Amino acid sequence: MVNEMTSTLDGYTYDFHTEPRYSPISGKAMTQLTVGLPGGGCKYWIKTRGRGCLFCGFPGLTRRLNLGDGKEDFFGGWRLPAELLERMYLNAVESSSGYDKLAIFNGGSFFVDSELPPEFRKTVLEDASNRPQIEQVMVESRPEYLSAEVLDEAGPVLRAGKDFVIGIGVESLSEHVRNKLLVKGMRRTEIETSFKLMKERGIKIFAYAFVKAPGLSEKQAIEDALTTLSYLTDLGADEIALSCAFVPPDTPLEARYQNGEFRPPWLWSVLHILKQAQENGWPVSVGGFDDNPTPVAISSNCGDCDGEIMKSIDAFRSAGLPTSDLKATCSCHDQWQELVA
Repeated sequence: MVNEMTSTLDGYTYDFHTEPRYSPISGKAMTQLTVGLPGGGCKYWIKTRGRGCLFCGFPGLTRRLNLGDGKEDFFGGWRLPAELLERMYLNAVESSSGYDKLAIFNGGSFFVDSELPPEFRKTVLEDASNRPQIEQVMVESRPEYLSAEVLDEAGPVLRAGKDFVIGIGVESLSEHVRNKLLVKGMRRTEIETSFKLMKERGIKIFAYAFVKAPGLSEKQAIEDALTTLSYLTDLGADEIALSCAFVPPDTPLEARYQNGEFRPPWLWSVLHILKQAQENGWPVSVGGFDDNPTPVAISSNCGDCDGEIMKSIDAFRSAGLPTSDLKATCSCHDQWQELVA
């Protein structure tokens, strides 16, 4: 169950919620407090003037939240003061209870000064290190921003004996899928260098693997995901989260969806990938199918069997329960099998 709270401080909106999530890193179910802060605009998204990461709606959302409507062609920064962000953060962590994992998301990269003030980052990491109930602290970053100097910021959390986790949107082993279809602008050498730097410092690696980039058939999407999961496991990822494509509003992906050029993955595909991951012992989790802004479309089957399949996936997501026990049947399964044959 997700307990979500949206708040406004000095006219700026932020949100936080708790939810059960199984963590392959700790090998148990945890309660995650996710704090969504209005970051200063993803550096890569601004650099590409909104053409990077065509599936991501977060940068546009943070721009609207911070600047209001009518700024669609504005690609400058909009970073909030450290003091304001600190008040948002403290309100979130002190208004919530029963959590043992803290995740800070800012719609971009945690370690970039133009997105989050360095003094704010220091406050968060020192505060989290002093809260005894927190066992894991998670942030996100693009790999090119993870230098040895930057990673040393995690020192307070690591010295407190907690797991420090960095999420990286690798998405696919394939350069074509990652940089042509998804427009990530991320080189394999950057990914592998960042993994090495994190491993050397005892930082846990949380990698995202995308399921069904636009331009891939259902069969190709499954094959791409499985190949990526194997690669990331071999590379040393401690947790790999399936990012099952959904369609955020006001993104290039929505235009493709509305033109009939894209469909999010079938739930049968997601279930198949999870079963294969469990059989291979890969450290896989699965991300949510919903987000902010609310998607236009998410993973689905025919509609009749979606609820039953979702329950099984939710059980895997929240408690790590095996998906192999699911005995769901539906006439649409034959249609799916024809697509992936």
